[in-house]
Amino acid sequence: MQANRDRTAGLAFGQLVDHYDAGRLALPPEFVGQTLARLGIPASGAGGPRLEVGAGTGQLTAALLADDARVVAVEPSAPMTDRLRQNLAASVAAGRLSVRCQSFESLDPAEFEPFSQIWSADAWHWVDPLVGYPLAARLLRPEGVLICTWSYPLLTDHERQRRLNQVYVRLAPDLVRDPDSHLAELEPLLAEGRAEITGSELMSIADYWSQSAEVSMTAEQYADFQLSFANIASMAPAQQAELSAAILDVLGAGGPPGVSLTTWRYTVASRPGKHGKT
Repeated sequence: MQANRDRTAGLAFGQLVDHYDAGRLALPPEFVGQTLARLGIPASGAGGPRLEVGAGTGQLTAALLADDARVVAVEPSAPMTDRLRQNLAASVAAGRLSVRCQSFESLDPAEFEPFSQIWSADAWHWVDPLVGYPLAARLLRPEGVLICTWSYPLLTDHERQRRLNQVYVRLAPDLVRDPDSHLAELEPLLAEGRAEITGSELMSIADYWSQSAEVSMTAEQYADFQLSFANIASMAPAQQAELSAAILDVLGAGGPPGVSLTTWRYTVASRPGKHGKT
């Protein structure tokens, strides 16, 4: 998906590893099981290791490991891979998790047996599509599947979201999310991403869908979440601190304690081949 055409900032997350680890929500094991069930794939680790692209500090990795699967997790940022190894040290020690500090595009298919599944959460847009889809097709079994998912959270309290937007306009415009139009504005982007898959002529869409969920976090976690995006890395530490303080001021000014989010999760699954859903 062409969510970010400037892929040069992909390593910036290493500068934000503490915010990322504290603020990014982990995906539950049920997400993996429900996704596989929708695609008609047995929810078992017996099909060989899964490959994860852009593993971060383990937000999806733990869920991929939950049904006794083995996982090869690829993450290009050294600070992020260090934290991932710390967070899931038991799985690393047991030989169920292999963490590789490199870009997906640099993988050599000759080093691996073909994978039955490649997963990516909030990360595939950092992969060069001219390389990513051909490489995915080479790394997958003929019946394998590439599963990419993205989350789009908004404060459930839209008035609170609007008050935060006033902060973001002043301090971090890229964080502005209009609760009245944000999801509608995403539709062309998601359609473009599906066209990108079809246009590769090496992968075809098996299915795509969206689902929503209500999640809660503390105000501090939410501030960390907002400071976990790559564009924040270009801000001076004093600017980051000002942004965090301003977010906490809004969230602490009346209203209930903590933060309630409505998260829309978009998932697209594709398989090697030229024919599929568009």
